[in-house]
Amino acid sequence: MADVTNKGLDQGSEDLKKVEAAADEKQRRHRVDEYIAMIIALGAVAMLWFLQYLGFY
Repeated sequence: MADVTNKGLDQGSEDLKKVEAAADEKQRRHRVDEYIAMIIALGAVAMLWFLQYLGFY
């Protein structure tokens, strides 16, 4: 009976590690997406400031 219980715990911890790894990957991807969005937004603002400085906008 103890062997069955230990196998269940090992399998559960393996599943937990897989879920944690997937969650970490999703969080990392989301963070990268946010950084890319910030870079695009700041680039657009800088471009508008530059065009405004030149008198085009």
